[in-house]
Amino acid sequence: MKTRTVFVDGAPDNNSTDGTDALTRRTLPLGGAGTVEVLVSFALAWTGVPLANAVLAVCAYRFFNLWLPLLPAAIGLRHLKRWRDVVSEPR
Repeated sequence: MKTRTVFVDGAPDNNSTDGTDALTRRTLPLGGAGTVEVLVSFALAWTGVPLANAVLAVCAYRFFNLWLPLLPAAIGLRHLKRWRDVVSEPR
């Protein structure tokens, strides 16, 4: 029996050889914010880490992984827009 990978949007996966990349090809909005924190916190708690420490660790991870990089990205975007305006001015 041959299986075929189909994504949530209904598009078939023509590049997959064994279907193992079906869950890794599309990213969730904001990196899965909310769902990932809950699941990883409970996974850490399941391995023996106290739940409060697990939640704190996951929130720290999310801050450094998602929110902290937004600051230099916002600054860079502002500089790029300013540079674009300077370059596109008529001489």
